[in-house]
Amino acid sequence: MVDLVSVWRRSHNGASAWRRSPIASATVALRPEVKLSLIRNTPLFSQCSRREVQQIGSITDQEEHPAGTVVIREGDATGDLYVVVEGAAEVRRGGRKVRTLGIGQCFGELALLTGSARTATVTAATPLELLRFRRGDFDKLLQVSPTIGVKLARSLAQRVESDARAAPL
Repeated sequence: MVDLVSVWRRSHNGASAWRRSPIASATVALRPEVKLSLIRNTPLFSQCSRREVQQIGSITDQEEHPAGTVVIREGDATGDLYVVVEGAAEVRRGGRKVRTLGIGQCFGELALLTGSARTATVTAATPLELLRFRRGDFDKLLQVSPTIGVKLARSLAQRVESDARAAPL
């Protein structure tokens, strides 16, 4: 859960990214313009137009996970994509830690685009807030706007190329 004191402080220090949800619980919702900015600034979506980012934003859900929660498990056949809104997520492959993800970074892009099994386990290293893109909704969006898929594939290819260049020989 989100610390409501922190949320209140953020909302009273100029332009707040957060607002209280109309639901009477501790759930907090991102303001729409902040959600779209986060999506636009995620490298995977960086080639998308403003209109495409709005379309992508319309199919996202927000999730919260306490520290220690497994979000996705290596080998699972789920196909959703996640973007870190707040907190840190630990990525493990074969039980070995390979990286830590922070705000604006995503995981699950291969499964989203290819339908392949999860290549790593991702666990909330701290309390974690995520945007979730469900594969079924994403597939429907790609039927309406196929150029989004092309742009995501290009972004992913660029990242793979960059990772390959950075890897030691």
